[in-house]
Formats: sequence, C-alpha cells, structure tokens
Amino acid sequence: MELKLHHLYRALDVLYENKEAIEAGLFGQMRDLFSLDVSVVFYDTTLISSYPRSVPHAHGSPT
Repeated sequence: MELKLHHLYRALDVLYENKEAIEAGLFGQMRDLFSLDVSVVFYDTTLISSYPRSVPHAHGSPT
C-alpha cells in the first residue's frame, strides 16, 4: 500500500481528536519516568516580538 498525503491528514485528524488523552498519557509517563514532583508547574507566557528598526543613513542624515 502506498502512503499518500490524504492518509497523513487522516492520521493527523485522529491524533487531534485524541489530543487531550495523548498529552495526559505522555505527561504521566514522563512524570513517572523522571520521578517528577509536579506540585508546582511554571509556564512561560512571555512573548518575543521583533520590530524593524530604521537604520540611520551615513553621516547622520535623516532616515
């Protein structure tokens, strides 16, 4: 059987439908594997944005 693009899309649909269960299962496995204490969880909510800066022209002329 040849794997086609629509097969991958169907697989992604199944994964998405079971996203919560998959994430909970992976979290539990990692917690047990690494003996994690998860009484406190830190979540990084910072955003990094970059805005273009105007580059001054030579000899101090305006941009």
